[in-house]
Amino acid sequence: MAARVACTLAVEENRNSAFFGNVLMIQEYGKWNFVTEHAEDVDRETYKEAAVRGFMEETGLKVELTGYLGAVDTVYQNKVGEDEMATIMIFAARILRGERGKSDDTTESVKYRAIKDIEGISESDLRFPKLVQFAIQRLKNGKIRPLDEVEEIPHI
Repeated sequence: MAARVACTLAVEENRNSAFFGNVLMIQEYGKWNFVTEHAEDVDRETYKEAAVRGFMEETGLKVELTGYLGAVDTVYQNKVGEDEMATIMIFAARILRGERGKSDDTTESVKYRAIKDIEGISESDLRFPKLVQFAIQRLKNGKIRPLDEVEEIPHI
C-alpha cells in the first residue's frame, strides 16, 4: 500500500510583503521541496489535516488551504533508506500567522522562492522533482480546483 502524503504550496498573498507571489519552500536532507507530511493513520487523519499540521510543524506557520492542485505518485527513500511508494496530494494554501522558521528536526532551511527561481533548481537539488515540476505548472496555469472536489482516500 502506498504511503498517504500531503503537500502544501503556500503562496505569499500579502501585497505589502517583499515576498508577494513567492512560494515557501523547505530544505531537508540537503534538497529543496514543498512541505510534505504523512497522514497519520492512527488518528484517521485526512490529507487536508496532514497538510495543515505538517506545514505548522515544519515551518512554524499556520496555513489555510485554498485549493487542490492534483496528485502525484512517486517512489522515495524513507527515513531508514528504504524505497517507499507514495501518493502525494498537493494543496495550495495561504499563510495566516506565525513566525517563519524551521521547527522540525529534518528542516534545514525555510525560504520564499520565486516561481522562476524554483523552475531553475536542478533536479538533483530537489527532493521530489516530479512533484515540484507538476505543482509549479499547475500553479502557473491557474489549475487550482476547489477543495470540496478532493475525495479523501479511505483508510484501510
